[in-house]
Amino acid sequence: MDYRALSNDHTFLICQDDGDFPPGGHSLGLYRDDMRFLSELRLLLDGKPLSVLSSQDDDVYHTTVLLTNEYFRTDAGERVNPHTISLRRDRVIADAVIERIVVESYYQSPLEATLTLEVGSDFVDLFQVRGFRIPTAGSYEAVERIATGVRLAYRGEDGLGRAVAVEATPTPDDVAVILPPPERSFEPLSAAGEEAASPTRFSMPEPVRAALSWNLALQPRHEVVLEVCYRPWEEAPPVASPEESPLQGALESDVPGEMERLRAAQGTGGDEADARSAAISGSTPTYGAVLREMSASYAGWVEGSTRVRTDNDDFNALLARSALDLRALVGTYPTGRLLVAGVPWYAVPFGRDSLITSLQTLCFRPELAVGALRFLAQWQATKDDPQRDEEPGKILHELRFGELARLGAVPHTPYYGSVDSTPLFVMLFAQTLRWTGDRGLYAELLPAVRRALEWCDNYGDLDGDGYIEYNRRSDGGIGNQGWKDSGDSLLRPNGENVTPPIALVEPQAYVHAAKAWLADVAAQMGDDAFAADLRAQAAELAERFNRDYWLPERGYYAQALDAEKRPIGDVTSNGGHALMCGIVPPDRAALISNRLLEQDMLSGWGVRTRSSLDPHYNPISYHNGSVWPHDNSLLAFGMGKVGERTAANVVAEQTLAVSREFRLARLPELLCGYSPSQTGGRPAEYPVSCSPQAWAAGSAFLLLQSILGLAPDALAGVLRLDPCLPEWLGAVEIENLQVGEAKVSLRVGADGVEVIASDGVEVVVAS
Repeated sequence: MDYRALSNDHTFLICQDDGDFPPGGHSLGLYRDDMRFLSELRLLLDGKPLSVLSSQDDDVYHTTVLLTNEYFRTDAGERVNPHTISLRRDRVIADAVIERIVVESYYQSPLEATLTLEVGSDFVDLFQVRGFRIPTAGSYEAVERIATGVRLAYRGEDGLGRAVAVEATPTPDDVAVILPPPERSFEPLSAAGEEAASPTRFSMPEPVRAALSWNLALQPRHEVVLEVCYRPWEEAPPVASPEESPLQGALESDVPGEMERLRAAQGTGGDEADARSAAISGSTPTYGAVLREMSASYAGWVEGSTRVRTDNDDFNALLARSALDLRALVGTYPTGRLLVAGVPWYAVPFGRDSLITSLQTLCFRPELAVGALRFLAQWQATKDDPQRDEEPGKILHELRFGELARLGAVPHTPYYGSVDSTPLFVMLFAQTLRWTGDRGLYAELLPAVRRALEWCDNYGDLDGDGYIEYNRRSDGGIGNQGWKDSGDSLLRPNGENVTPPIALVEPQAYVHAAKAWLADVAAQMGDDAFAADLRAQAAELAERFNRDYWLPERGYYAQALDAEKRPIGDVTSNGGHALMCGIVPPDRAALISNRLLEQDMLSGWGVRTRSSLDPHYNPISYHNGSVWPHDNSLLAFGMGKVGERTAANVVAEQTLAVSREFRLARLPELLCGYSPSQTGGRPAEYPVSCSPQAWAAGSAFLLLQSILGLAPDALAGVLRLDPCLPEWLGAVEIENLQVGEAKVSLRVGADGVEVIASDGVEVVVAS
């Protein structure tokens, strides 16, 4: 679906290009903390819809839509032709969404018209919007007329009250309740050709609705201005005592309390104003004030980040878009800033996504990595809980805040079903130290890092063979627990699912990188014994890995080992992740890189997740032939690290080509795996791809790091460069690149590297 998106911190809105989300089954709406607070919103002039003239959401925090009228007759019988009245809708988001509506008439004489804003809310959990068939027994409260508008409210089955206030200036001339059902009901689906409905198969409940109307006296060429604030609210749940661990005790007593402590502290991190104070105060925030605060926030974000200019306009557009999208996906927590995964489905903390995006963006803003590490260390598992696939030392997969999570209907409080988040946590820790040189952070987080390594060596190794495996224990958990977590991403030749426990290829490589990268940092910190032990473990793992996963007849690594340690020999992108992990022998690096560039893998828009020659290939699937920009950025980064720079640049070029074809130069979460010749030269969009999405946005910066060969060592006060500019990139200028406490500025071109400022860091350029 092509939608317009607004996002800030824990609140987001997605709508049609006209700014509406009309009645009907869809995912549009105003959301906060996994709850949809508005599911319907329509602007009508004299009872008729409006036509779109232009629509933009370039800034992610601000949208502008220009509309015009259809034919109508006034109450006095005057005929008003189409395209006589213009309406401009400007929106800005903070904790609330504030909309300014400007109406201007080009009619030759005064006329009267009625402007109506219809609003409605089903107050459903995001999991229900996504199609999870779990009805809840909450009930709507009576629609309340307030001084400046209306309040729609809901009392959840979890006992919490939730509401959305629609506050307008000037006050509406009329507020009408359209359909106030006494209690909501999930209706069974029934349609021609469908299977018979079952009790667990339902459509969304009928929303509670209201309409706000203004009687407008329109003078020729005179603007009438209205403002509407849509403000979601949630009742505070009981708070656990501060001394309680968030991960101890029963779900109903401790997790909601920790969630509320997180909510109470949201907005306390970071140095840029994000307009939260205006949105949550007693007075209604105004459009102008919030827009100024959000504009200042984004300006501060750009100023505090690495700034890049190149001689390629398309690459500049991609980098600029990615920087804005990353800002829009930052959530604030007591531990600092944390990137959530994406809008609309994953606007919450995700271990794997936050870790990979933070790894991608260390050269852009290392603060994001520090925030991710601290947040995930805080939520590191402390006990064995099968219902949440939790084991001591494990890093979370996903944390949810909605009604279904509070009820225990989904296990995401948090849920730990990810086999790779834990080694990725250690990998990011080691790389963050390379960029920041923060010895205090090393001491602070090393206990959590050691616990993560213990999980890899003990709980993660289900059968004692030295590999980490997964086997879902939670009834509501994920079956496949690698990054390709769809149910059909790992199959036998006959199409059957692989029997767990399953040892995917890339998590083994991640464990190797975690130990090898951490060994280097530990040695620099003076912990020689720890470093030596880690190096020995990494070397032993590399030997076994290259014996058990290598398929000589394919010149590639197996996708996984099954429960009987038989290789699943499908050619997928998974094995290419090993390139960045230091586990691939030099004589195999070129084989793997070249295999990924063969026609069955390289689509023209990047490397596919699965070979098109494979019987399970499907270019429209989520993981069996689609193309993921973040996957490609990791592959290119790995190719660069093993010296296959030309191959890395080919992948970068195709990823850049994707950004040219998508709106706003925004990389999608994923796209279909068709080649350009199959689609007439344009990429095929995946139907439910998140946009904006964090690790898609992070891809541009990891590709830049790969092209420039950036290799920091802040602990030693050195930044190494080994540029290999592709043909489409002739010059790169970088300002404000943070290495330790220093800021580095430089230019890279065909004639070499010019260091403009290094501020105490030695810049070493490969000869």
